[in-house]
Amino acid sequence: MGEYVPLTSILCLLYNGVLASALCFVLWSFVVDQMAPSALAVSSMLTPLIGVLGGVVFLSERLSSRMIFGMMLLLFGVIMVQIVVRHQNNSTKKIEDKLK
Repeated sequence: MGEYVPLTSILCLLYNGVLASALCFVLWSFVVDQMAPSALAVSSMLTPLIGVLGGVVFLSERLSSRMIFGMMLLLFGVIMVQIVVRHQNNSTKKIEDKLK
């Protein structure tokens, strides 16, 4: 026999499946126009970090020292790649300006 699905469940599903996904797609499209693809690819590695922090804030989960260490390593890696990409972009612009 079929079970009754409350309206709240359907609305939550629509919110998560349609509205939140649409918002993420629009934001991603905006960021793609603003950043280099190589920097953007590495920045997507921040997703797990945001998930962990969301769990801490909204679900009252506890952070372990391993989690904090992992998040620090992740942030360090993303920042280092961003610095290198910006340096490469600046170098490329300088070379292009000299060639003009």
